[in-house]
Amino acid sequence: MSMNNLLFLFAGTLNEYKHPRKIPEAVKKAVKPLFERLTKDELLTRCLGGFTQNNNESFNGMVWAMSPKILSSGLRVVEIAAFVSVCLFNDGSLSLLKIMEKLDITPGERALCGLQNRDKRRVSDADRIADQAAKDARQKTLRRRKAAEETAISDEGIFYLAGGFD
Repeated sequence: MSMNNLLFLFAGTLNEYKHPRKIPEAVKKAVKPLFERLTKDELLTRCLGGFTQNNNESFNGMVWAMSPKILSSGLRVVEIAAFVSVCLFNDGSLSLLKIMEKLDITPGERALCGLQNRDKRRVSDADRIADQAAKDARQKTLRRRKAAEETAISDEGIFYLAGGFD
């Protein structure tokens, strides 16, 4: 049976269905403390400057790239991925040479050159990101997005309000 036929059969049912507006009490009871914590002033004021947790997200991305969540790696592999990620995150790719040295592995000249190039690229990317023109462009985009959001709220109203599900 085709999708169109299915839609035709259930069209009457779909049109008659009325979605309940109230959140079930059990769900409200479970979720409300979380929303209350997330909307406390001391937490929200930390967001005022537009600061992010990119460093944390970057580090986590490194760990999970080495030990993907979709594979069953086990605790030891995830720990090793975290240790290697700390080295890479703090000291760059050349830290891999120190790890190899501790494992009695002698890297070749190409490994050294490749890791040096990787670190140079990482630094130049960071410089580009920190560039004032790039920052200005990101801030302009953020202002544009916030203005569009405010326009949508004024046109359509607020669909979600922190703590507003009582």
